[in-house]
Amino acid sequence: MKRLFSLAWILIVASIIMVAQTRYCLSYEDFKNDKWVEIKQPVKATLKNTIGLGDMVFTTEDKELDKILKKEARFIVHDDILYVNNRKLKGKGTSMGKNYTQAFRYGQDSVCVVGPRGVKGGTAALYFSVNLAVNILLVPCTGTAVTVLPLRESYPVCYLMTSDQKKLQMITPEDIDALLADDPVAQSYYNAYDKKQKESAKVVLQNLEELELLKAF
Repeated sequence: MKRLFSLAWILIVASIIMVAQTRYCLSYEDFKNDKWVEIKQPVKATLKNTIGLGDMVFTTEDKELDKILKKEARFIVHDDILYVNNRKLKGKGTSMGKNYTQAFRYGQDSVCVVGPRGVKGGTAALYFSVNLAVNILLVPCTGTAVTVLPLRESYPVCYLMTSDQKKLQMITPEDIDALLADDPVAQSYYNAYDKKQKESAKVVLQNLEELELLKAF
């Protein structure tokens, strides 16, 4: 009984910590200036299996707050993980999605987001999850599994958010090559990939992590 009580207490404490770590901001500028709004009540994170990137939904017991999280908030930090609201965001030739996707702080103020690279006639289904599925990319800075569903023509790449503009800039092979300019060995390994591999989220994230440019939030 004592052990069960201890376990229950741990779960309660963990729940309190999770609530304390849940906050949102309305824009990139708010993110840049560290203007967060704390959420004082429990927040439920649900993974939706929808077409496109952006499958995490956050809900509370407050309908008005839920509307803000769905339509107005741009970022959420939940359980020490940063998420970006993909609503109205555009990637390379495609919509980023309509819900939330895990993201990473890039450098000091920018945000790195994984999204589909649109190809004419292609479809993409990509979401972040702790569950294993078809393809797994383990991101070292968080240990979070990125689950990629089978893609037809479209494939996941990385985008950089540096403003409140809706169209995101894809991180290109040229960008990574420039970042590796001071490390000829790493640059040589990178240039051994073909073009599609060079711009793939898996390869880009690995290099950004090795360069210590990514943070959890």
